[in-house]
Amino acid sequence: MTYEAVNNSDQQTVAEVTTTNVKETSNNFDLLAPFRYFTKSEQRNLFFYTTGLLCFKFGLESINACMNGIIINRLYMYPKGLAKDDKSGIDLNAQAVGLNLVCQIIGSLSIGPLFKRFHAKNVLSVALICYALTILIVPIMELATGGQIPGSAKSKDPKFWGTFSAYNILPIFAACGIFHGMVELMRRVIPADIVGGDGDKLKRMDGLVHVFYEIVGTTGATFAYVWIGYFGWGYVLVLPVTCFVIAAIFISFVQTRPEDVKAVAEFREAHKDQSYFASLKDVLYSFFHSIYLGAKLTMTQRALVWLIPAYTLPLVLHRYLENTLFPNYLKVTFDSTDAQTILAGGSNFGELMGALVVMVVAKHVHTPIPWLRLDVIMISFIWVLPFMYNPTLDSRGFAPIGDIYSVCWQLVPFMALISFGWAAGDVSLAAYVQSRLEGYKQIDKYTTPLGAVMSFLYVVNLVVFYFLNTWMSSIARNWGKENRSLLWSLVGGVFMSVCGIIVMVCTFIPRGAFAWNPNPDVIVFDDDITLEGVVLKKKGDKDIEEEIVIDRVFS
Repeated sequence: MTYEAVNNSDQQTVAEVTTTNVKETSNNFDLLAPFRYFTKSEQRNLFFYTTGLLCFKFGLESINACMNGIIINRLYMYPKGLAKDDKSGIDLNAQAVGLNLVCQIIGSLSIGPLFKRFHAKNVLSVALICYALTILIVPIMELATGGQIPGSAKSKDPKFWGTFSAYNILPIFAACGIFHGMVELMRRVIPADIVGGDGDKLKRMDGLVHVFYEIVGTTGATFAYVWIGYFGWGYVLVLPVTCFVIAAIFISFVQTRPEDVKAVAEFREAHKDQSYFASLKDVLYSFFHSIYLGAKLTMTQRALVWLIPAYTLPLVLHRYLENTLFPNYLKVTFDSTDAQTILAGGSNFGELMGALVVMVVAKHVHTPIPWLRLDVIMISFIWVLPFMYNPTLDSRGFAPIGDIYSVCWQLVPFMALISFGWAAGDVSLAAYVQSRLEGYKQIDKYTTPLGAVMSFLYVVNLVVFYFLNTWMSSIARNWGKENRSLLWSLVGGVFMSVCGIIVMVCTFIPRGAFAWNPNPDVIVFDDDITLEGVVLKKKGDKDIEEEIVIDRVFS
């Protein structure tokens, strides 16, 4: 088997790449095999890119736990002008998360025109720096209003808090959403800039990055309560600020492929006389054009239309599980969210195992279809939530707080299995989209088809999550503590199982997908993408008159 070297700066021939970087061994499950599939320059870029992402992930896990703690304890537990009310807390939580997600949509859509005009690594680095500066506002407010480091004391003790209004967190949380959306989308697009459109390399790279990403995420989430408890909700945010700056520095060392440098230079030269207001008009137009192009490509092509539910719903369920179901379950059951990071750590460990398995058996599972079907099966483990723990309630209607850690550790294996299925499907789907659309790069005037489709899918995911999350939160608010088993059956088991059935049905839409493990070398899997006005870029400098067909994905 041979693989095409996609980086023109490498002076190796295809045969050399085959013999030096793709050394097939008698052991098909060689853990070092994924590294041999990349050229030297790709390995260098992979190192800087992965290291930067690891710093980002470590800081991000602290942010999620810390922001959650600030909002729940300072805003939701005692909302300004309201008496303590668990139901109002659940409503406010859903609205704050929704505001953050709306801003993530804005951030994700702004990427299309930005990485058309600037190198992708620079866009990502600047987004990380802006993210860090936004977060830094919180510890500055904490310091300016008399906040103290609690040390060994409890971080929830109000005497250590700064006197700033907890509502000040909402615009900061919204601004964080803009930069978070930019970073999340860019990290799904940049791999194609590093290794090109080689589906096999993309799948291995995504799996490799995901493995280290989740190792760091598991560590950061599991132990976040340690430094949060010591430094307090406000001051601990200095840690992710530092991590994001380091991440931006590492990612800035990624080398851009020559063809991408040329494309950006040509675009700049063609638009060098464009005024500021004309550029602003283009950005606003591109904002909506990205949605239109992504929707048109996705909804009119059999090769892509199935991604709307298959890509969106698993990611929605994953966000819902970690951001809403975990804290709501602990809050309603124990009147505390202190152990939320334990469940998040178990979830991240499952993601790690899923990415690792995809990386190791990449040559045996040719498409994302089997992983998505496995994901649907794993979702069924959520049914342990309403039946595993039936405590004797105290006078306030809550379970003994001393049981919170033991219950969370008992739930960890089940949460890990659920996230295992999601991560395996997510890695394969990301590689699928990148390899299908990378060949259309630099075609559209305002954005690229790859950026447009990823933006559209990401926006659909956030919109669907906002409405489903609000709906499930309203159910949790209305049922509350009175019907716990029925509550978690509805917002956990029934809700996630119905979504899983929809995903399972959609896995049979692509051509040839009725096979359990479709093999593109044996059957016709999927269709070529054909759309008026969107054509494949030419290979090299020569015009190719005949139709250029993208190599089959995952072959």
